[in-house]
Amino acid sequence: MRKEIFALKCSEIGIIEEVIFNNSQDIDIKVGQKFVEIFDESTHEKAQAFFLQSNKTDEKCYSEYELYVPTKDAFCLLYFKSLILDKHYLIIAEQEESDYFQLFGSLSSMNNELILTQKALNKKNQELLRVNELKNRLIGVAAHDLRNPISLIYSYSELLLEDCEKDLDGDHYDFVSDINITAKFMLALVEELLDLTYLESGNVSLKPEKLDFYDLFTENIKYAITLGAKKGITVNAQKPHRGLFANIDKNKIQQVISNFISNAIKYSHPNSIINIACSVKNSDIIFSCQDQGFGIDKSEFEIIFEPFKKAKSSQFIKEQSTGLGLAISQKIIHAHKGKIWLESQVDKGSTFYFSLPMES
Repeated sequence: MRKEIFALKCSEIGIIEEVIFNNSQDIDIKVGQKFVEIFDESTHEKAQAFFLQSNKTDEKCYSEYELYVPTKDAFCLLYFKSLILDKHYLIIAEQEESDYFQLFGSLSSMNNELILTQKALNKKNQELLRVNELKNRLIGVAAHDLRNPISLIYSYSELLLEDCEKDLDGDHYDFVSDINITAKFMLALVEELLDLTYLESGNVSLKPEKLDFYDLFTENIKYAITLGAKKGITVNAQKPHRGLFANIDKNKIQQVISNFISNAIKYSHPNSIINIACSVKNSDIIFSCQDQGFGIDKSEFEIIFEPFKKAKSSQFIKEQSTGLGLAISQKIIHAHKGKIWLESQVDKGSTFYFSLPMES
């Protein structure tokens, strides 16, 4: 059973000329208003199609066009009919006498609100992406411009320490040494900032080649032994067998391995042991680096892979840290479709892992 809600007289261009009757207190209709303006914006197109259909056909009556009309609290489903009278249009709206349609209208209203919210969120996301891209560009430009002068300071201070040691008294030698150490740290920071902005840009260009991981492992063990000896640390290596091929960017993976090794030595106690291993599991090559250092609390496992975030144990070491190495390592491994993770216990040490797909 249906009841008539309102009837309108409209011009041939869709302007309401007369409200013949309106039995609804929740639907506001005014003379001079466009017919489509009765509806929500999401329904304008369908309302316009109803009106145009009346104008393009020779039939006298057009019925059963379902349209949602916004009310004060929700949306109301109405059935529209139109009749042509001397270039004017008589439009009648009817409603089913059932609570179901009120409920359906309310649900439709909620759906429209969700759609508008989703559009707003998408717009904000696009703005955030643009801001992030601008931030990466600014950091990249700043780091690039700083690299050369900092490199010059580092090189000259290194030269002074090597060639003019006899000509410098104790205080002056300490001053130059401090300049050298700070310049070295700043240079490393600038290089890592450039790496991070490049990787975060999403335009990572890897130069993969098929390599035997045995060779890469052997090269880095020599580096680990040399670095560990300065701190009295013993490096044990469990070499993989030959023939573990992977399609990788050698320089990028070398960077990750170097970061694992330097972190292990940095956070280890003097005269302790570091175990470095490489194995195969489920067609993946797994590299691991285990230390006997300060360890990391489980609550910090996720944040240490974020830029500039450091574990609490970093306060116990003298060496400076940028807090970017693990963030860069994670992005490099993910770009190779691999995984990176760690196991650790406070005061017992940590083991860092990464896995890479093995090439058949």
